[in-house]
Amino acid sequence: MLSGYDCDAIKAQSNAAGLPVIDSRCVAFDVVVQLTLGGPLVAVGRAPEPAPWHGLSYAPLHAVARYAAAGAEIWNIPEVETLPAPAERRTGP
Repeated sequence: MLSGYDCDAIKAQSNAAGLPVIDSRCVAFDVVVQLTLGGPLVAVGRAPEPAPWHGLSYAPLHAVARYAAAGAEIWNIPEVETLPAPAERRTGP
């Protein structure tokens, strides 16, 4: 997570480097809180647990990227369609 910097420049550089990017700035705060607290953790350095995933379980990255359904921009995460946010929902400077 990065806050207080030029988020768009960092997002563009991360995207160009092929890093996974989930930009949830255009999603309502209460929705992001629900997704973050109620969703699974990304399985890094360990095998994912079997589905169904819930809070505090370990899931593959594509399962955690369910922010896309809420309208977040998702980039470089296989099995998740890239969904740019509509211009009217974007936030930032």
